[in-house]
Amino acid sequence: MLVMKNSHKWVLALTLALTPSFAQSSDPPGTIDGSVDPELIPDVVAFRLFLGALVEGPGTPAAQSAGTQSQPLQPSTKQRAKLTASALNAADMSALLQALDLWQTSITPSATNLASAIDLDAITEGTMGALQQKMTPAGYNSLLVQVRSEKKHMKRVPVPNMGQ
Repeated sequence: MLVMKNSHKWVLALTLALTPSFAQSSDPPGTIDGSVDPELIPDVVAFRLFLGALVEGPGTPAAQSAGTQSQPLQPSTKQRAKLTASALNAADMSALLQALDLWQTSITPSATNLASAIDLDAITEGTMGALQQKMTPAGYNSLLVQVRSEKKHMKRVPVPNMGQ
């Protein structure tokens, strides 16, 4: 019977350790948790993560055709599902897919820029500016509202200082 009492203590200790209120966060200091403080995640970071989620895969173009006025780019099934909340018209969707393709190309290291650092936020800011010019104001605002609503699913983890 003594063994039984000790096993109950271990079960209780394990249960308490696995309970979220007792578990310690594994996030490094300075992490911004969007589920707690979504307003602290900058729009450019949220937009970068959102665009990254829309990319089909490494080296895969965002869309198959060049996208013309008469035949705009069409999203994949995966992209369409992620963009449903934005309710973009065909022209705005095509503009987004073209910008996504350029963004993906810009952030992908190549033989020419392999040694240099890539400023992801600067590239994303440029993409955001291009989208604001190419999309209708309603389409861009709808996309921005969706990106901001996704912040609750994001975390921004500080980059460790490797120079120390």
